[in-house]
Amino acid sequence: MHYRCQNCGGNVLYDPNKKKMVCESCGSEESQVIIPQKSLHACGSCGAVIEAGDHTFSTRCPYCHTYLIFEDRLEERKPDLVLPFALSRQKAGDLLKATYNDQMFLPKDFCSVASIEAMEGIYVPFFMYDLKSHTSFDGEGDVIRTWTDGKYEYTETNIYHVRREFEIDYSRLPVDASLAMDNQQMDLMEPYQYDDMKDFDTAYLSGFISDTYDEDSETILPRAREKAENYSGQYLRDMTSKYQVLRPFNEVTDHQLEGVAYAFLPVWKYVYRFGGQNYEFFINGQTGKVSGEPPVDWRRGLIGTGALGLSVFLLLQFFFYFLGVL
Repeated sequence: MHYRCQNCGGNVLYDPNKKKMVCESCGSEESQVIIPQKSLHACGSCGAVIEAGDHTFSTRCPYCHTYLIFEDRLEERKPDLVLPFALSRQKAGDLLKATYNDQMFLPKDFCSVASIEAMEGIYVPFFMYDLKSHTSFDGEGDVIRTWTDGKYEYTETNIYHVRREFEIDYSRLPVDASLAMDNQQMDLMEPYQYDDMKDFDTAYLSGFISDTYDEDSETILPRAREKAENYSGQYLRDMTSKYQVLRPFNEVTDHQLEGVAYAFLPVWKYVYRFGGQNYEFFINGQTGKVSGEPPVDWRRGLIGTGALGLSVFLLLQFFFYFLGVL
């Protein structure tokens, strides 16, 4: 299926700036009509057969550039929720440039107009877990005080019995469910503002690509529990920060699953090729948080250093000549 403009027949896409469906041809708003899928994975606009992966949910026709949604996959793997894109491609590109603009020896064509146009807006599949965590800690903590008196330094150590017990309710703890996306990079995209979450609607996919999950909620549940473990551990450290040394005798944390939802979260992906290598960058499609490590163009560095050295040399030559040394 895809969304066609009833006024001009153009492709109607979701516009993150206007938060509306907008025809990319005539600019009309909310003028879309749904064109159903005529045959399995064929473009409903030009009729071309689309080579799609097993988990492709929405994509762009390589021939007529119409954004397609494979409605045959809606029934079995339809998300419960979606967090719509809030940043346009242009805005994401501007944020990328601003983030790395001051880096020395950045390749000249990094974030060029042509490469930004190739940036992809991707809805990444996530499972969002509700967990109830209970932590019980029993141990010893040292409070250490040091002072000097004359030429002597003294150390006083007080040892305390430390007990802490607390519960934390984690709501919508996100874990990405796509093998194609690096887990660490997706973790770096957090946090999102989940209050903007919407009930899933295929209209939000028009203009973006997406895959269904290829790891189910049960498979990646341990990663959700690991996240909760880390957060609870940090909370415990904050609670016991007055102790310079903490020795646990018994520490138990239990994470009970209360619920899970399947959601699409927005990410802009930018791939820059330099020196025969691909450099990947990710921009949170809602908050604009940027992640990635740009390359260094050492040729620009050498040229710049050489030019600077030549300028200094000529300046010194002029200075010595002026003084009559040469």
